[in-house]
Amino acid sequence: MDVVDLGDSVRVGAIFEESGRLKPVWFAYDGRRLAVERVTYAWKDRDGDVKILHYAVKVGGTVYELALDTSTLSWRLERSYVE
Repeated sequence: MDVVDLGDSVRVGAIFEESGRLKPVWFAYDGRRLAVERVTYAWKDRDGDVKILHYAVKVGGTVYELALDTSTLSWRLERSYVE
């Protein structure tokens, strides 16, 4: 598996599920809008006082890591894992 560190700002479409959890459903990257097939893992961490929400999402044969900065509500595409 190849891991590519990206750290790019991206636009993300997300919904709140009935449980209240945020779920990314698409993101725009490299001139394309990619539909999230499924969220494979989600976790939280902190950067100082700021909570960061991370999502590992599957698109085709690639898993992408999206991160939401909850203080600015900005999304980043942190890395990709290509099989």
